[in-house]
Amino acid sequence: MKFTNLLKRLGIVLGLGIGTTLSLGSIASADTFRSETNVAGSGAYLGMVAFASVVSKYAGHNLEVKADIAVSKSMVALGRAKADITNVVLPLVGAMKNGKGPYKKLSNSAEVAEGIRMILTHPSGTYHIVTFDGSGIESMQDIKGKKVYTGPKNAAMYQTGLTLINSETGYKPGVDFEVLDLDMKGGEQAFLDGHVDVWIRPAPLGGALIEQVGVSRGVRFLGLTEKGMKSEGILKYTNGPGRTADLIPVGTYTGQANKEPVKTVGFWLGIGANKNVDADAVYEMTKAVWNNLDEYKSVAKAFFAPMTQKGLIDHMTAPLHLGAYRFYKEMGLDIPERLIPPEAATN
Repeated sequence: MKFTNLLKRLGIVLGLGIGTTLSLGSIASADTFRSETNVAGSGAYLGMVAFASVVSKYAGHNLEVKADIAVSKSMVALGRAKADITNVVLPLVGAMKNGKGPYKKLSNSAEVAEGIRMILTHPSGTYHIVTFDGSGIESMQDIKGKKVYTGPKNAAMYQTGLTLINSETGYKPGVDFEVLDLDMKGGEQAFLDGHVDVWIRPAPLGGALIEQVGVSRGVRFLGLTEKGMKSEGILKYTNGPGRTADLIPVGTYTGQANKEPVKTVGFWLGIGANKNVDADAVYEMTKAVWNNLDEYKSVAKAFFAPMTQKGLIDHMTAPLHLGAYRFYKEMGLDIPERLIPPEAATN
């Protein structure tokens, strides 16, 4: 289904502002919650679209979602209560607590992280290492001396892309290959215009974000060997929260030149709320997703297929929101102590 048709089916209206804004009108006298998400077609975006649609229809709450924002930035807005509901990169919760990675210059980073609470988790993407077929680049070793785009330097995808290359080849950025510093839309356009040789992009497997590239020109995906998959860097990645080994099957995309499945990595994301968002509202949102999970998954059936009711709390790295905790507890889920919100002790 084309993305514009999907939005029309869900009743989502696109508007223009500092970023694209999605506004779902909902049933009688709904509350409105400020939300942020990533670029259209990304796993973060699809997850938030599905969440907003189900919450609007069945819980009566309206989400005004500002799009085109790096999730690492949205998490800061969430922790500071500048946004009510956003996507959450699961490993970055720990990075924020410890003032590392994209948060090493963030003042009071541990205090900001304390404001983040979880509602659910969902599959979010597979890392695609993309070249145009016929470019002469057919393996990771061929990246030497080439121009590579692996994401904005403040995004989690940037470091993951470098890890993928280094784990397979030992290559280092600025020494063995050139890394372009662009935003996500700029990186994609640079690849399409021939200014980038290799484009590394996490995206929903089989989704429009990658499909549209292969339609006009044949594409080849670079992958890891068994040795690369067993490297220290990749094992550290796949042992992290919400991170998985993954495959891109033959024939996944139009114009795909690969004749064998491509080994790579994938990941899950969370949807979180600021800890001060009304607990009753988050309870109702969580209930709406639980009771209508098939409808949530219908936004991208193959992509969201691994989701189950009991698995909605898998991979979490921050405590549950009090409202979500109350609902999951009522449903009989075995909730690990680390996910019990501190607020539960006083309620």
